[in-house]
Amino acid sequence: MELAHAEIQAVARARGVDALLVKGYAADPRLYVRGRVSSDVDVLTRPSHADLLVQALHEYDWNTVSTFRSGSIFQHAQTMRHPHWGLVDIHRSFPGFETDPEELFDQLWAQRRTRLVAGYPCDVPRTLEHALIILVHAARSPKSMTQDVGHLAEVLTEADWRRLEQRAAELEATVAFAAATGQLPNYRDRPTHDLWLVLSHEGTRSQEWRARMKAATTVGGKLAVALRAPLPNVDHLRMDLGREPTALEITRATVSRPVRAVTELLTGRARRRPDTADRLTAGASPGAAPLPGGVHAAEHPHEVAPAHPGTVLPSPAPGPDAASSMPLPPAPGTPSTAPADTTAPDQPAAPDPRVPGSPPAAPGQPDSWLLGPEPIASPARRAPARAGVLRPAPGTAVVEVAPSETVLGSVCLALVPGGRPVVLNDSAALIWHLAQSTPEDSLPQVLAEATGAPLTEIGPQVRDFVSDLVTQGFLSRQGQCRSGEQP
Repeated sequence: MELAHAEIQAVARARGVDALLVKGYAADPRLYVRGRVSSDVDVLTRPSHADLLVQALHEYDWNTVSTFRSGSIFQHAQTMRHPHWGLVDIHRSFPGFETDPEELFDQLWAQRRTRLVAGYPCDVPRTLEHALIILVHAARSPKSMTQDVGHLAEVLTEADWRRLEQRAAELEATVAFAAATGQLPNYRDRPTHDLWLVLSHEGTRSQEWRARMKAATTVGGKLAVALRAPLPNVDHLRMDLGREPTALEITRATVSRPVRAVTELLTGRARRRPDTADRLTAGASPGAAPLPGGVHAAEHPHEVAPAHPGTVLPSPAPGPDAASSMPLPPAPGTPSTAPADTTAPDQPAAPDPRVPGSPPAAPGQPDSWLLGPEPIASPARRAPARAGVLRPAPGTAVVEVAPSETVLGSVCLALVPGGRPVVLNDSAALIWHLAQSTPEDSLPQVLAEATGAPLTEIGPQVRDFVSDLVTQGFLSRQGQCRSGEQP
């Protein structure tokens, strides 16, 4: 999946599209619990560039799964799939941020950072805004609220939370931020309060539509919501069926929507967890992480208890479905897929002030890795190597997989944009590593000593393999690079 991030960034950059990779492997690993994995790529693009990126991805064999109009109730993202790279969600806006999407992107873009993903320089939001994006996204998913917000409650300081709350206000994300952090009852007077209450509790479809009507602030907006209410989402129906739906299936889906809405209204049945029925009335967020100086969901559904200022309260006890929100341990021999710390070697990460023994912040600098100066990976990516030593060529994305019980080690490569992924296992992976630290003429001898194989037997094979990697554009000799690229 890291290679897919590099591919999306390379396509956007090649077409002059302003795009920021968000969440998952594009984020600072400290923002997620260790072992958290991503199943797709999320990219936030300048709204006026969204169609350009979609068109470019179509030219690189990506197919549309759902459109902006059908992707979600916010009509904010289009999902595309590639036979090798998997799924990407192209965001032209981000639900929860009520500021103008172009203005939001301008602010995020102005503060952007460069982070290496699969060894490839990618544009990402500043860590402060990235943490806010993760929080706002979690407000739409109780499981993410339990895991992601709970983790941030453990690793962020009181100063971090104050700055995040301030930044949420500046970007008009206060209500969604409150939904994620257990403070939603304080915003009952906001038009979007009910919508975020329903989303954060997995309310019924009829509750969702009523909340959307309330959130729409213009007559035209309310009319648009009302007209779309009875219509089925054909793209989602296609995904559920795994094929193109027939006219009869679309008709059945159309009829079932009002029937289900009436049933929900009459019976009170909801597609939500049993323990949230009363909280939908109370307005408390399920499993919300307590914040310094904030509020958190109390044990009784109609109460919220204020936290003592400056005190981080213990997280609520996990509910009956908490186990399902925790990552399962990998099977024996499965390589780790945790996001690697992609900070450039010459740019050490800022110390975490919560870790005992961390050096104090410099005078005038905030005592927080979230607020302080951030390491910015250099586009050069790799330090100069010794004479005669090969290096990964520009445009090469690289993911290294740790050894397992069956494989000594693996290296996944791709030339981006447009290249197909290549996997090097065992001795091939070893050659890849040695080629970047050993002069090319000495590689056969070093590999023979490392493996115990006769030099006369493996020498020609090693030279041919290395030459093939150079010819295909994965490795380059010092001072050389692929056509059209700068060294």
